[in-house]
Amino acid sequence: MTHSGPRHQSPTGTEVTLSPSLAPVNGSAAAVSFDDLPLDVAAHVFSLYLKQDESSTGAPRSGVFLWLGATVTPLLLTWVCDAWRRLATSLPRLWAQVCIHSPSSHQLPLLDLWFQRSRSQPLRITATLHGDSFSNRITMSTLLSVYKRWEAVDLRLRSDVENICSAYWVRGKPELLRVFAIDLGSDWTQINLIKFSAFMFSSPRLRGSCWLNAQRQCRSLDRCLWIPVTYLVIEKIDVVRLLDTLRECRQLEFLQIGSFGNLQALSSSGQPVVTLPNLKSLQLQLHDTAIVADYLTVPKLVSLTLSTGFFLSAGLGGRNPCDKLLSLLNRSQCRLESFTLGYCRTCQDIYIDNQIILTILQWPHFHNIQNLNISVVVNSPVVQALTVNDTTALLPSLRAISLGHCNMALDTVNRMCMSRMGSTKVVDLVDVDLLGPDNRGDNDEVSLGTVEQHILFSRRLYTQ
Repeated sequence: MTHSGPRHQSPTGTEVTLSPSLAPVNGSAAAVSFDDLPLDVAAHVFSLYLKQDESSTGAPRSGVFLWLGATVTPLLLTWVCDAWRRLATSLPRLWAQVCIHSPSSHQLPLLDLWFQRSRSQPLRITATLHGDSFSNRITMSTLLSVYKRWEAVDLRLRSDVENICSAYWVRGKPELLRVFAIDLGSDWTQINLIKFSAFMFSSPRLRGSCWLNAQRQCRSLDRCLWIPVTYLVIEKIDVVRLLDTLRECRQLEFLQIGSFGNLQALSSSGQPVVTLPNLKSLQLQLHDTAIVADYLTVPKLVSLTLSTGFFLSAGLGGRNPCDKLLSLLNRSQCRLESFTLGYCRTCQDIYIDNQIILTILQWPHFHNIQNLNISVVVNSPVVQALTVNDTTALLPSLRAISLGHCNMALDTVNRMCMSRMGSTKVVDLVDVDLLGPDNRGDNDEVSLGTVEQHILFSRRLYTQ
C-alpha cells in the first residue's frame, strides 16, 4: 500500500509531503516501493530533485545551502524515512557542492555535517563571509580543514580571516583545485595577501583564476604565479600590470577583463606587443578596454565579446576604437567563429551607430562567423544586410543568431529569417525582441545573453 511520508517545512516555509513509494498512475497497477528501485536509479532521482530549481536565485540569506537562493537540500531527503536517510547519506556526491553565506554561529554545525557526508568527494564551494568576525573565522577554519578536496572555490572574504588564510601557505597545496574566484576586500595586509595567493596558485591542476577586486590585489602578486592558468577573469586591473602578467600566460585560452586603471601610465611605459599564442576567447566587458587592442596579438582567437563601453574613446588619444580593433585582427590574422556585442553595465544608454556594426561584420575576419549575438539596438540596415539574396550573403557560415533589440517592422525580420532557413547554412536559433514603436512594452529590459559557454565564475562556480 502506498503511504505518505511525514510533512516538513521546506526552506521557503512551504509545507511539503514526500512519499517513500511511487503510487500507480491509474490505480490499476501495484505501487512500486522506492526501496525496490535499483540504487543507481534512486540516486539519479535524488540528483534530479536537488537540481529542480538550479536556476533560481532567491534573496540572499545567511546559512548553508546548495547554492545561493536554493530551496532544495539533501538534508530534506534524510528526514523522510530510514530508507531515504540511508540512501542520501550513502551518496557523498549529493553533498559535494555547498554555498555558505555569512552563517551565524548556530548554523556552523551544519557545515561540519555537510563536509562529513561528502566524505572524500572533490568539493565545489561558494563562500561569502561578511558576517560577524567570530563566525567568519570559524567558518573559514572549517573550509580550510578540507582544502585538500577543493576543486572549485569562490571566496568573498574580509580581513578578519586573513591570518587564518595566510597560515596555510606552509601547510601544503590544494592538490585538486582547478578553478577559483576570489575577492579579499581592500584591507588585507600585503604579506598575508601574497601568502594566501601563493597557496591558491600552488595547485598543480589549477587552470582558472578570477580576481574580482584585482586593482589592488593583483599588484602584489608575482606574475610567475599565472603561468599555468588557462582561464583568467579580472574585474579591474592596472593595464600595465596586466600586460606584464600576460607575458607569462602562454597557456591562456580564455581572458575576460572588466575595465582598466592607470591608463595614463601605458602611453609612457613603452610596452611591446604581447602574443597570447593559445588564446581562443577574449571578452572586453566595460569602458576603455579598447586600449588593450594595441598591445595584443591573438592568432588563435575564435570568439570575441565586446560591450558598448569598448567604443568609448576616453584614454585612447582620440584614436577610433574600430581602428584599434581592426589593427588587432590584422596583426593576429585570426578568423572568428563567434561574435557578441552587448551593453556595458556601467554605461547602458550608449547607442552604437549601426553603420559601425555593419562595417565590423563586413571585415574579412568575420567571414566565418557561425554564432552572432547582438543585444544592442539594431535597425533595418543590419537585418537587411543579414538577409540572403541572389547575389550576396553577409556571414555565409552563420548558424545561430540572437538579436536582442530590433527596432524595425516584423516583416523585415521575417524576411531575414526565411532567407536563412532556405540556405544551406540553416539558422538554428533566432531570438528577437521587436522594439519598434508598436511592439515595445513598458517593462522590456536589456538582455545580456551570450553565445559562448565559457562563463566560469558567478555566484555558483563550476569546473569544465
